[in-house]
Amino acid sequence: GTGKSTVALYRVRAVLDALRRANVKHPRVLFTTYTHALVAYSRQLLTSLLGADAARVEVCTADRVAIEVLKAGGEDPTVLSDAADLRRALSDAIAHTTFEGSKVQQRAQKLAIERLSHDWLLDEIGSVIEGRRLATLYDYLGAERPGRLVALNGTQRRALWTVRQTLVAALAQRKVMTWAQVRARAATPKVFSARRSA
Repeated sequence: GTGKSTVALYRVRAVLDALRRANVKHPRVLFTTYTHALVAYSRQLLTSLLGADAARVEVCTADRVAIEVLKAGGEDPTVLSDAADLRRALSDAIAHTTFEGSKVQQRAQKLAIERLSHDWLLDEIGSVIEGRRLATLYDYLGAERPGRLVALNGTQRRALWTVRQTLVAALAQRKVMTWAQVRARAATPKVFSARRSA
């Protein structure tokens, strides 16, 4: 509602103009959004803004780009996109997680997880751990989390990391990935450079 999409669409026009000034004969622009509804809306606005030049702009979701990057790198991920199925997978992971430490430490970690909603836990895992490609518990323990409304102490982060590890292993066993994992995987230098050279 703040006009970000409109500004981005005008930016597309500016990019096309700049490419033409640089003597690019057939300029192409990739415009990504996060929802299919925004894809359709953006296409309509681009057509009214650019006319025939709208054909020079590919509009798709960022997730589609991520999937295409992985496919170009030789991977063909199956995405667990059903929210209810993902919550069930998290519930199973929590039930099967073995926390480290003494009995008291294990109980504290279990309580820390029980106090957070499944949706919040999935968002933390997806947007902080996967989204920032945090590779180790120590990366996560030291990560700043601006914009996250719930502060987490070391015990809570350890508990969450352990649950995340159990969840990742369970998803790998099922040969499925979350969208957050797909995005993170597509952004890894090895996969992305394979896509660029293809």
